[in-house]
Amino acid sequence: MFNLFSCLMQTFELKIKKMKNLFIVTILSLFFSVQAFSQGANIAFEKSLHDFGTIKEIDGEQFYQFKFKNSGKTPLVIQNVKASCGCTTPEWTKAPIGAGKEGFIKVSFDPKNRPGPFSKSITVTSNSTPNQKVLTIKGKVIERVKTMDDKYRYTMGGLKLKSNQLAMTKIKNTQKKTEDLVILNPTAKTISVEFDRIPKFIQLDKTKFTVKPQEEIIVKVTYDAAKKNDLGFVTDKIMAIVNNSRDPKNFVKVSANIKQDFSNLTPAQLSQAPKIAFESKMFNFGELKEGESKSYQFKFTNTGKSDLNIKKIKSACGCTVTEAQSDIIKPGASSTIDVTFNSKGKTGKQMKTITIFTNDPTNSSQILRVKGNVNKG
Repeated sequence: MFNLFSCLMQTFELKIKKMKNLFIVTILSLFFSVQAFSQGANIAFEKSLHDFGTIKEIDGEQFYQFKFKNSGKTPLVIQNVKASCGCTTPEWTKAPIGAGKEGFIKVSFDPKNRPGPFSKSITVTSNSTPNQKVLTIKGKVIERVKTMDDKYRYTMGGLKLKSNQLAMTKIKNTQKKTEDLVILNPTAKTISVEFDRIPKFIQLDKTKFTVKPQEEIIVKVTYDAAKKNDLGFVTDKIMAIVNNSRDPKNFVKVSANIKQDFSNLTPAQLSQAPKIAFESKMFNFGELKEGESKSYQFKFTNTGKSDLNIKKIKSACGCTVTEAQSDIIKPGASSTIDVTFNSKGKTGKQMKTITIFTNDPTNSSQILRVKGNVNKG
């Protein structure tokens, strides 16, 4: 019994001794880590937040220097300073900063076209530990008073327009959409206006009128996507005759992004709809000499349950010629979109897109891409 007790005591003492050794090793490791840290570079800022307070937009760029000290033992190197937005431009001490020496991060903020409260961050990366420090600038910008040229940025004859382009943005091919064309006469004389060459799918509530001095006229422009009978991004022009004078520069551009309307399809119809599935949507033609052409067939299958209709194929540029082998593809059948890229007049890296419009309600427009590099001949 005594021997057993003695053996247990020896085992217990051995475990205690091991625990003590482990504790000592841990303490020493922490000590040397702290020592190593204290020997390195360390960036210490006077402050990490600067409040510009209330500033006026017309006051222009604002500046502030964040000052810091290297409180470490080795030279400090600022590796990079990155602002959270383009309105903030940083400069900084580029040379290594010795132990106990000072440096700066200079920040400029441009309030132009940025009214209201702001808060921007600047991330400083260095050989300090930790290696990143975030600085912040904030404040509030008082908007400048808008001038007439700010509100009416475009000219048409002697008239001023808020915009010379009416963007209908996304519109379904069954919809109509109306936007306002705002016209101002800033002169001291009455100006006559007559709109000409109006497309049949665009309607204006005024086509011939006069604008008195300092008068603002609003012309309501209605776009009928069903009458346009097109898909994707499209643009058209309406010409203007100002004071009986025709000038090709006097026009209003009307743009629209026309989407197919599948909202009237029932769940049963959707379950029986066509579905287009491409084997690949990217072709890399590799290296070409300027002037050479390269062709490729994008293969696809109608995996749906009714006829697939290729309604439109639109290339991003005239250098890419496309053709569908068939406009109607039966369920389960396959076909191709034949693409030829002509590198004439092109050099360097190329990326061209082809948009395919179909009656697939789940993905009515798909984008194919061809890319590569064109070398000078």
